[in-house]
Amino acid sequence: MYLLKSLDSIICLIKENQNFLSLFTEVYIFGSVLNNSKYRDIDILLIYENVSPKLLSQKKKLECLGKNKLGCSLDITMLSCSEEKEVRFLERLNSRYIKIK
Repeated sequence: MYLLKSLDSIICLIKENQNFLSLFTEVYIFGSVLNNSKYRDIDILLIYENVSPKLLSQKKKLECLGKNKLGCSLDITMLSCSEEKEVRFLERLNSRYIKIK
């Protein structure tokens, strides 16, 4: 059973741990966590400008933060700026997201 947190507390915790996100130019929350309190995971989009070997390390740290501090898993999607433009990920969400960074 996951420890469900409010959306505000999730956003606050992620913002407090910006060091896990230093290589990402943009960070978004989307999905069921925005619509109701009955969610199984938290969907996060990480957008980066430059490829770096540290990207996966920062992603893993963020995933651990989710399990340890939020009590649920983070479903993380990582895209480069050009990939996001190509697939129009944010556009397809129809503004149903919150930009954290």
